[in-house]
Amino acid sequence: MMKLLDFKRSSTSCSLVFLPLLLLHYHRLLVNAATIRCTNTSSLHSALQSVAPGDEIVLASGIYYDEDGISGTASHFPATIDGTSTDRITLRGEDPSNPPLLSGSDAGSRTVLRVFGDYWTVKDI
Repeated sequence: MMKLLDFKRSSTSCSLVFLPLLLLHYHRLLVNAATIRCTNTSSLHSALQSVAPGDEIVLASGIYYDEDGISGTASHFPATIDGTSTDRITLRGEDPSNPPLLSGSDAGSRTVLRVFGDYWTVKDI
């Protein structure tokens, strides 16, 4: 009698096809991406220094003003941490219709926001 289906072989090849997708799903769960909410300049500076791949920094509407800039960066708000190709870092305004404003003293000789890191997405600012 001829078998119509060999379940053992079918489930093995099915597992081999779906295994990479399953691993990618679990990797994203293990990354523990955080949403970091900022409402003032000091919280934004802290977030930019402590962000990790996959995290999202969300800025409330308002003005984020830096007086002195960060030494050695020629920038008021430097972003130096790298994301990854699968876990980008996002910096975004909370309300696209009322975006936050980043500003600083001596803006003529300093960059206000400078992204040194790789794999960043910046939007609604």
